[in-house]
Amino acid sequence: PLGHIGVLKNGVPIYNAEDAMSYNGQGIWLRNAVYWENDGMDCSKGHPAPNMGPGGLAQGRYHHHQNPVAFTTAGVLLSSICTLYPASSLYTPDPNAHSPLLGYAFDGYPIYGCFGYDNPADPNSGIRRIESSYATRNITVRETLPDGTV
Repeated sequence: PLGHIGVLKNGVPIYNAEDAMSYNGQGIWLRNAVYWENDGMDCSKGHPAPNMGPGGLAQGRYHHHQNPVAFTTAGVLLSSICTLYPASSLYTPDPNAHSPLLGYAFDGYPIYGCFGYDNPADPNSGIRRIESSYATRNITVRETLPDGTV
């Protein structure tokens, strides 16, 4: 589905990677917004929704499709004017420390920067780069994890 999938701690919504553009408006497939709308992204990798958004509900609303550069120094500046923004570099990715909380996905999971504990339940464990992932399960009846959590 199009629209919000989470919110950053500064209140800016996060959208999924799709941009609501599809062949003849059929909605069978949608374009990758990060790739196709990159020229319209600002220095924080955000932009306002186009005027023809889904149902017109998102028209003009500022949002992100990816990790905003304003939270990190790890991004590539999109133009020379980006160096003028005081919001950039709110944190610097440190491979020796857990990254800060950036926001929450609507399924309740926290969104962090790129480094986290090797064992999420043990803050004394080592630090490693967090990798986005999912796990499939070979089940037909849910006997554990009733709310869909992993």
